[in-house]
Amino acid sequence: MNKINNLKGHYIVCGFGRVGEQVALELKNLGLSCVVIDDDPTAIERCELYDLAYICGDATENEILLQAGIERASGLGAVLNSDAANVFAVLSARSLNADLAIVGRSTGAESEEKLRMAGANRVVSPYSMAGYRIVNQLTRPHVTFFLDTAMRSKGLDLWLDEIRIAPQSSLVTQTMSE
Repeated sequence: MNKINNLKGHYIVCGFGRVGEQVALELKNLGLSCVVIDDDPTAIERCELYDLAYICGDATENEILLQAGIERASGLGAVLNSDAANVFAVLSARSLNADLAIVGRSTGAESEEKLRMAGANRVVSPYSMAGYRIVNQLTRPHVTFFLDTAMRSKGLDLWLDEIRIAPQSSLVTQTMSE
């Protein structure tokens, strides 16, 4: 808890199943701090194995989210094992931090809309993403490989990233070449 209490600008991963584990490990690989919330003892053991900060508890409960430092966090991934739990976690998270970036996982189209209504900024469907990814691997394998390499290789001189520009910045009216 001391480690978690000192975090600021970290990410919270609600659920440490197949998707949550990948999210947490990718954040760690990027050098970003995260706190995993899960109530499954087996998941907690895996968190310890990977040296991840964690809280054993229900990610839909406000008190658990507060313990994870949601008021100081930059973002939250709701990747629990049911769409209903993800909607509830997003609703709770949004009520505790209005500025938090929230991405929710959905298995169905109806749940996507509910996650957005609950406060998710973005929604990801692993099934849709997998289908999209497989089609890209089949039809554009070289482009897919290039983009994967550019996005994931630490030693590569080429890096794709996102830069946020404030609305009042003088750069708003400029083109990329300018």
